[in-house]
Amino acid sequence: MTDETAPSAGEFLFDVDLAERIREVAGGSDVRCAVAFWSEDGIDRIFASTKAARRARIVCDISMGSTSAEALETLGAPTRKALCHQRGLHAKVYISDHGLVTGSANASIAALGPNSGSARLTEAGTFHGPGSPAWKKAAAWFETVHGAANQVDQPALDWARRAYRPPRWAASRPPAPGSLLDAVRLDPERFAGAGFVFTSSASSDDEIKAAKRSAKRLGGTIAKPEIDAWPRGGFFTGWSAEQVTSWPTLFFEFWQPVQVLTMFAKTVRIHDPDNGSILSRNAWRTAAKLYGADLPTRTTIAKADAALAARIRGDGDGQLFIDAHALAKRLIEVKAGDAASAGSTAQ
Repeated sequence: MTDETAPSAGEFLFDVDLAERIREVAGGSDVRCAVAFWSEDGIDRIFASTKAARRARIVCDISMGSTSAEALETLGAPTRKALCHQRGLHAKVYISDHGLVTGSANASIAALGPNSGSARLTEAGTFHGPGSPAWKKAAAWFETVHGAANQVDQPALDWARRAYRPPRWAASRPPAPGSLLDAVRLDPERFAGAGFVFTSSASSDDEIKAAKRSAKRLGGTIAKPEIDAWPRGGFFTGWSAEQVTSWPTLFFEFWQPVQVLTMFAKTVRIHDPDNGSILSRNAWRTAAKLYGADLPTRTTIAKADAALAARIRGDGDGQLFIDAHALAKRLIEVKAGDAASAGSTAQ
């Protein structure tokens, strides 16, 4: 296919025009992307659907910590043979029968911007029509790169998850004074081993009774009288078996039945997936010892993180993040959305 209207010498692109050309190319047939870094929001910006994204042949980089495992899973990892990685790939090349775009833009909202409005980063590139000399040379180059790359299989996906670091812009501002959420966003590795739970509803009397009965039937090391006397705040009920099974032993609870936030650190004493319940004990001192003397106090966290905690929890009664990386990812998404909204408002 040759587009007679396409500029023979290339078209210089920037801002919204660059993003729209990339989306146009990605809407064609035989889509090929040799693009270093991918985020889930970038996939949504480039492709019309996940199905369309999984039809593309892709080479990316996972060694530099800027491609998220979640994005790779959306693209079909670890089973798609056409999804590959090459250590040190830093190209940004998008090809299809609709043309070629090459430039500086990775597959992210930070580079491409929201559906309306400018991107946070200043990117530029060029477009060449299908069948043009540049298009032909890029297509041949892609085949060489893709052919030498490795599939993003399960070990590669695990590597990407370990290597991933929040984008540099996420750390462009210091953490808000007293904020635990900013500390997690900027340095999730520091909170290795901890989970995070955002709740707004207390367990009912009937739920607590059922949790106690079920806990006693488990036949663990905790005596029945101790279970009978278990404090109400130590119960988490109504969760799925999968959530209870994956619930970390040590976790921070953001308890927010109204606008006021109350902070806890807790350790799980009983996992009961059959009943969908957790029995826990307070463990703030344990958390403080593990995560540093400079850990914000419960009072300062409650003041600094109330508004953001409510947004993370959303409309549901509870949200569980099994580790700090999962929470950091969500926090980065929220920050990116805020930045994009601010940019759109300023237009």
